[in-house]
Amino acid sequence: MHEECRKLAGESAKAFTLIEIMIVVCIIGLLLAIAIPSFMKARTETIITLCEENMRVIFHASHLYEVETGTLLTGGTNGVFLRNALINGEYVRKREIFECPVSRVNDYDDYVLVYSGGNLRSVRCTIKPSDHILP
Repeated sequence: MHEECRKLAGESAKAFTLIEIMIVVCIIGLLLAIAIPSFMKARTETIITLCEENMRVIFHASHLYEVETGTLLTGGTNGVFLRNALINGEYVRKREIFECPVSRVNDYDDYVLVYSGGNLRSVRCTIKPSDHILP
């Protein structure tokens, strides 16, 4: 039956040579070598963006908490105090917001508030910026 197919096609079946297979493998390797750094850069930028978004949400929730309650969240220097105040006051629903994406420990206390005098200025991630760049 295979002979009949070859006769209908008008030519004999030809297999790939070793050189052709090696060329295809080399081309795929080159494409991967070009693409992998781009994927790593995109991954790093995504992690930094997620961390910045967490800080933005915490800042707005903290500001709203302070305005509505008339108290400052400066009483605690760690993220646990901040997390408990905002979650117990129902200003934030997900505790995952308090976890930096590159943190290796899920303790949900990676952010602290930054004040200038009595004014809330920003939120800072306690994970070192160099840790945001993954290998």
